[in-house]
Amino acid sequence: MEFSKLNKMWIGLLTGLTAPWLVWGIYWIFFQRNLEIPKDDVRYLINQEMMVNVFKICCGIDLLFFYLGMNKRMVNYAKGIIWSVMVYALILGYLTFF
Repeated sequence: MEFSKLNKMWIGLLTGLTAPWLVWGIYWIFFQRNLEIPKDDVRYLINQEMMVNVFKICCGIDLLFFYLGMNKRMVNYAKGIIWSVMVYALILGYLTFF
């Protein structure tokens, strides 16, 4: 299969930003469906110290996509994945400290 069309930084960034949301949604449907969360979802996750675990689950899928990109020698795609993880880290830092 030809992967050269996917070797673009914006495709890696888009994949890295959307895949964790899909993984989080699947995780939530199967494991946390019965957990009642108040309207302030983010504050609840931070106060219950669940936000870091959610971040680990979400960015774990990015590790797989990064490995795929490096294995197929798609360096620009892998750079996009790294940038998406940096975006998620900045968001997590902002939500945790402010």
